[in-house]
Amino acid sequence: MLIVLVQMERMMIPPGEAAAEIYVIMRVSNLYHSEIDLEFIVDPETRKRNGELRVTSESYTISHTCQLT
Repeated sequence: MLIVLVQMERMMIPPGEAAAEIYVIMRVSNLYHSEIDLEFIVDPETRKRNGELRVTSESYTISHTCQLT
């Protein structure tokens, strides 16, 4: 998990800048339902620093509060 967090931090997109590479978390849920949910979380380090994403290492849980429209 530490490697993932270091990678996220290294690939953080500075405000107002473009990036040649981006870090994306793909979250898939409701695997046992008729409609599977799929979310892409772009630049998770910035979201984490803004309080929109929480990553916990005890159980490898990733949750976020930002709603995509």
